[in-house]
Amino acid sequence: MPSTAMSLPSSDSENISIKGEYVHIRELAIKNLELGKLLSAVDVTSRNDIFIELVETALYVNRLANTTADVKELNTVAVQVRETMQSAGEKAFTDLQKLIEGQSDDANSLSLISLLKTKLVNQVIAELDPTKDTSPFHSINRQLALLLGAQGEEIGQKSADANSPQHGRDFNKTMDGLLQRLASQTGDQALYTNDIPSETGRKVGDEVITIDSNFTHGHAAAVVWEFKAVKTVTQTAALTEISEAMENRHAQSGVFVLARTEHNANWAPFSMFHGRRAIVVVDQDNVDELIIQYAHIWSRVEAIRSFGVQQEGIDSDRLVVLIEEAEKSFKGLTQVKSAHTGIQTSLNDAVKWLQITQDDLKIKLSEITKLINETKEVSE
Repeated sequence: MPSTAMSLPSSDSENISIKGEYVHIRELAIKNLELGKLLSAVDVTSRNDIFIELVETALYVNRLANTTADVKELNTVAVQVRETMQSAGEKAFTDLQKLIEGQSDDANSLSLISLLKTKLVNQVIAELDPTKDTSPFHSINRQLALLLGAQGEEIGQKSADANSPQHGRDFNKTMDGLLQRLASQTGDQALYTNDIPSETGRKVGDEVITIDSNFTHGHAAAVVWEFKAVKTVTQTAALTEISEAMENRHAQSGVFVLARTEHNANWAPFSMFHGRRAIVVVDQDNVDELIIQYAHIWSRVEAIRSFGVQQEGIDSDRLVVLIEEAEKSFKGLTQVKSAHTGIQTSLNDAVKWLQITQDDLKIKLSEITKLINETKEVSE
């Protein structure tokens, strides 16, 4: 169904704006009945995800048609096959016309023209079925099937892995290992408390780092960490849970670490909040140790500062400045990593589709060679 796009009357600026890798769409109406029915059938909270999946699928198909020069060569082969079929069809129907003179009565179900309209047409359609190996359109069907199959398997596997309980436990183990190593470097004690209840019987708070008392003038200072590898967690819910964990584990500061998902894709890697709380977002399969180290240092300093004490020989103002400078450097590093990931993904996609195109070209050339040999045998 054709689609039309129109600006809403209240629009006073361009509807689609592009800033780097971000495309902003505002006050743009798309007229398409099929799209409207599809999005109406799903929950409101899922419509953005469904729309993005439609755009990504369209980009995959577009990439399939424009990946390399091999695709153009495939198109040339397809044109040659079509022209051969057209030429053969014209000759066949010319011969048939001589045979069906006097038998062109459409009302007669036994006439030759009636038989041609039913049996022959259906047979031609069946022979052109893209799912059949002998069909000249089989290569196109194979490409689409491979594309959709690979995409479905990738999305399904990622979804299944991300939602499994084992995946959450693996994420917790990864974080525990990092914090154990960081705590040992600063003379602190890290304890994995995920399954250990406090004196209240509650288990909220996955890891507690007890700060070396030499830095706190004898005060009992601790930092609590909470880890989550689930699909949807709001900032409000994360801050509420880390506050409960601070109270349950008697900690002066807290860090909530989230695995990156579509829901929090636009969140900053590190965010500070009132009450000595922070939220960190990381790749659950490749946790950035630098951001965890930064969060460890920040939370440790915040916990010590909560007592109003200052370690002798440490310039606290200079320490705060260094932490702020480290945050700026980390943001720059995150941008570079993001750009590198995009380039690597595009390169991998190009290599994959080049291989698929090469395989399809080999099949098409084999079919052409076979057709030529058969034609040669008939002429001899």
